[in-house]
Amino acid sequence: MNNYITYGYCLVDGDMRMDSGQSEAVHLIFDAYDGGESIKKIVGMLKDRKAPTTRGKPSWTPVLIRKILRNKDYLGVEPYPRMIEEEQFERVQKCLKRSRDLWNQRHPSGSIQGTSMYTGRLICSSCGGVYSIYKQSVRGDKRDIRYWKCRHYDPATKEPCKMPILTEKQLDGLFLQALVRMKTEPALYHEETKKILTGIIKERQRMESELNGDWNKCNEDYKRMEQLYFQIAAKRYQEIKLTDLTYQIEDYLRGLDGSIQVEEADLSVAINASVFKIIKRVEVQPDRSLKFELINRAVVLQYPEIKTKDKKTKNIRYCVPFGYWLDGQEVPITHEQYGPIIQMLFQSYAKGMSLTALANELESQFIPNQKGRPAWSHSCIRNILTNPVYLGNKKFPALVTRELFAQVQTRLEETGRMKRESRNRISPGKEGTYAKGGTNRGGHPGNLEPDG
Repeated sequence: MNNYITYGYCLVDGDMRMDSGQSEAVHLIFDAYDGGESIKKIVGMLKDRKAPTTRGKPSWTPVLIRKILRNKDYLGVEPYPRMIEEEQFERVQKCLKRSRDLWNQRHPSGSIQGTSMYTGRLICSSCGGVYSIYKQSVRGDKRDIRYWKCRHYDPATKEPCKMPILTEKQLDGLFLQALVRMKTEPALYHEETKKILTGIIKERQRMESELNGDWNKCNEDYKRMEQLYFQIAAKRYQEIKLTDLTYQIEDYLRGLDGSIQVEEADLSVAINASVFKIIKRVEVQPDRSLKFELINRAVVLQYPEIKTKDKKTKNIRYCVPFGYWLDGQEVPITHEQYGPIIQMLFQSYAKGMSLTALANELESQFIPNQKGRPAWSHSCIRNILTNPVYLGNKKFPALVTRELFAQVQTRLEETGRMKRESRNRISPGKEGTYAKGGTNRGGHPGNLEPDG
């Protein structure tokens, strides 16, 4: 039987008709549930009668019964003929809702709905499905890990959506990082809001110009002029509303505790459902990042930290160089936000900018490092500029050209040589004032910052 046809129907000479055997099973399911029988009891009844499913075998499950009970095709939705009366269908839906609510009350810890502020608010960017919460028990640990995954199931391929799974702790961290960035970097949403507002103003001005032209020409198309009046009024309302919503976002962020940190142990203290006063929609991206659409239509992208545990030292170490990210198949790709920053660092240093100046520039723009903090030093910049991975290899795509990389290495060597020579030139009367061995405070040779 064709997998696209609802159970209970069959295609005969191009017309959709009721299947005698399957339609009998559908009537049994609705009549039994409407009569007060449980879904488990109905499963047993169908198996006793050896009623076949779409696969031709009596492999009935409670999930399959619920899908049939919720399917509106049985009401006569085109191209299917009516099989179930609307009154009975409505009674069954009320009974299903009552049963689900009762189960949620009795099992609050395992309930799918209403257990988290993220319920019904995380959207899959691939299929448009809604992310749902699940639980996984860890052996030897009394706590349950709560994780989220897209609940969309493709009936054609019989496969679930392949978008990445996120734990609730990861979600808390992403939301907190986004809030901290919006609080410290208001340009994240101000710039896009300005673009939206500019577009609205330009459209309103165009309508006003058209209306003035009609007045000057004594145009008698009163219907079009009336339409322009309403459209101009609507655009003015959008301007006022957008400005007001931006003020609401600023007030919310201003009220946040300035001492909150991204690495806070109990993230639930800093994150609660009030965050959705300023966030209208959240989309999960294939690279595990979140796309926040704010109430004023501005968009903020937040990438999670990439980190793993070192088996030997059991310390957290960052396994992907700055400027790269992992896609859904764990393949390194260029980071949409930070990849261009790598190119900027190489180009700026080749043109004469110092390591310290580059570090200060990143901090002034609140660019977070791999630990999620806008804290940079000349040694961090040096490590990036000397990393050959940015030339590209089998795993990582190239971010800089070989000519630019060679130019940067030449300048690093030259400035390092000049610094060593100036350090070795000891002025008369100042013998012994320099550290032996040519090391900096950390004892690492050749890591001193050159001038200029």
